Amino acid sequence: MGKNAILWVKNLITKIMKAVKNALNRIKKMGKKMFEGAIKFLGIKPDVKASLPSDLNGFVYGMAE
Repeated sequence: MGKNAILWVKNLITKIMKAVKNALNRIKKMGKKMFEGAIKFLGIKPDVKASLPSDLNGFVYGMAE
């Protein structure tokens, strides 16, 4: 009886964890769609620019001076 109870609890926890993971993934997808919709509605076009300090530029891009 003890082994069956432990197995039952283990399976229950596994099912709960799968359900929570699926719910969080759905929330993540909905948030992404909402954010994209808000950006589109507001007409914002993000412009992302990255820059590095000059002493790291050669190291990162493989062109050491």
